[in-house]
Amino acid sequence: MSDGFEEMGLPPLGHNQPPREIDAAALFAEVDRLTAHANKWIAEVPVIQDSEKAAGGQVFIDQLRGLRDDLGLALKRERRPHDDAIAAIKDRYLDPQDKVRLSLEELQQRMRYWLKREEERLAAERIARERAADEARFKAEELDQLANTAGATIETQLAAERAAAAARDAEHDAQRAARARPRVRSDYSKKAMVLHSNWKGRVVDYDKAIAYYRRHAAFIEGSKKLMEQAATRVAKAVSGDQNQAPPGIEFYNEERAQ
Repeated sequence: MSDGFEEMGLPPLGHNQPPREIDAAALFAEVDRLTAHANKWIAEVPVIQDSEKAAGGQVFIDQLRGLRDDLGLALKRERRPHDDAIAAIKDRYLDPQDKVRLSLEELQQRMRYWLKREEERLAAERIARERAADEARFKAEELDQLANTAGATIETQLAAERAAAAARDAEHDAQRAARARPRVRSDYSKKAMVLHSNWKGRVVDYDKAIAYYRRHAAFIEGSKKLMEQAATRVAKAVSGDQNQAPPGIEFYNEERAQ
């Protein structure tokens, strides 16, 4: 039987029992050897047509699985000291990082509160500046009308000029107030701290949300995957009994040689 395997390009039986401490170079050489055999099967055995080749194919698959397991074991062994070292480093930094994270959250919460108060103060100031600008503009318009009437005194004309200048200053103040944003910038900070918007959405009415998104491609694709995952669990549990399939679901069997 072993001669038959060799004729089909199979390595000898039992070859895939390497010492447990086999090195990576030997494993890679074995990979190249079995890959060459696989290529020979691809070229010479497109379809298995007799029991002898089927038996040889089974042996070859067992050998490939053994090599796959050996590669996985070798990878784990080579990684283990590095993984252990990384885990130890992470453990050493875990508490310090968490302390900094919690401290940062506490300070940021207080800064958000202060910035929100500052935002409210600036909003009130903006309203007051706009009101003052409106009043100054109204007063300037009244005095301008008086200054442009016949017989207007020098004092009236001067008052109109002063009112126009005051109206322009008030308008500039209102514009500056409109642009003002709450911020914190100490002499030692690289940049100012400001409030950043981070808008998100959450579902409050599932029926309306589903009715809206059901025509969106991304929603359809994501929903399809979730439904197929759930249906696959049912199919496995009932061994593909179509009578127990949920509505709109068809059970099918992807047979594989193992």
